[in-house]
Amino acid sequence: MEHATSSRPFSKTDTNILKGIAILMMYLHHLFYSADTPGMELVNFWLLPEKRVIAIAQMCKLCVATFVFLTAYGTTLSFGKRLSQQPEMDCFRYSLRRYFSMMTGFWLVFVDCQLVSFFTERTRASIYGKKLVERCYYTVIDGFGLAKAFGTPTYNATWWYMSLAALLVFLVPPLILLAKRLRWSLIPLTILIPRLFGGKPSSNGWRYLLPVVLGILLAQEGVFEQIGLALSRNKSAWLAAFPVLSAGALFFMLCVRRFKQPGLFEAPAVLCLALLVYLHLSRVPLLNKGLELLGEHSMNLFLTHTLIKAYFLNHFSYGFAYPELILLVLVADTLVLSFLLNAEKRLITKGFQALLAHHPHTHHP
Repeated sequence: MEHATSSRPFSKTDTNILKGIAILMMYLHHLFYSADTPGMELVNFWLLPEKRVIAIAQMCKLCVATFVFLTAYGTTLSFGKRLSQQPEMDCFRYSLRRYFSMMTGFWLVFVDCQLVSFFTERTRASIYGKKLVERCYYTVIDGFGLAKAFGTPTYNATWWYMSLAALLVFLVPPLILLAKRLRWSLIPLTILIPRLFGGKPSSNGWRYLLPVVLGILLAQEGVFEQIGLALSRNKSAWLAAFPVLSAGALFFMLCVRRFKQPGLFEAPAVLCLALLVYLHLSRVPLLNKGLELLGEHSMNLFLTHTLIKAYFLNHFSYGFAYPELILLVLVADTLVLSFLLNAEKRLITKGFQALLAHHPHTHHP
């Protein structure tokens, strides 16, 4: 590995590599979360005992904070660029466009699931209810990614994150404007506010606020660039950063498991992982490309993996017996499915373009 030679931004490549790590954490978390997880009775824990694997899987819930952090970081850069071009830009309209942009990938998978449901035991009636009006209502709520927010049934339990993602789309821009004024003083306020107002720090609404604020501030203040520039001048410090950041990420992940304040420790754990990617992992041949590939397909992998491992191919997935093999096969299955989904999306897009080409607008004199 070569050390960093100059300052550079936390790039799209870095983002995808970190997303790839988050996907692997998410898979571990969902595959081996507890001894009661359907399919766990088929697993042969040959390298680590079941209890240890479950502990690691539970710590991997850090994947959510990682995605939240990256959403805030990326939105800050995008929103800041737009704001510099249009100072009077409407935050709500900006967020609305981002929401529909985000949902296009979800809708493709959602509609496919509704169609597949007619040929499986996981029918729409079994999920949304037998009454037509009730079923239609719940389908619409789920289709907009708001089932978790409304407390209504969802076809895929993992899709709860869509409610959080929708909230972030509308919450982050105002927080960006607030962070411009308060800067780093927003960090202690973020820690104190849920406690002062009686909020439950472990609830999703408060738990991920600190990673959001941290992502915003790191983007606004150019922290990655500053660290990269400082370490590019000192090879020893750059080399020492690898074990320090690795130990730091593990320490904070253990703190999340040990203490009942997950949001407080997840933010620094994600920061350590992001710096590891930025300074070191992005420069490891093959590993960087593999993780980047997972990151590029992260939306499809997130949306589909539970369908395979829990609902449709549970015994097939866990039937590979060894945890490492189970994880590898699930990654392969969902990657293939993601390629197919992307091909379907391209086909639909070409179909619409062809339809529009055959029906041009008529201009009247």
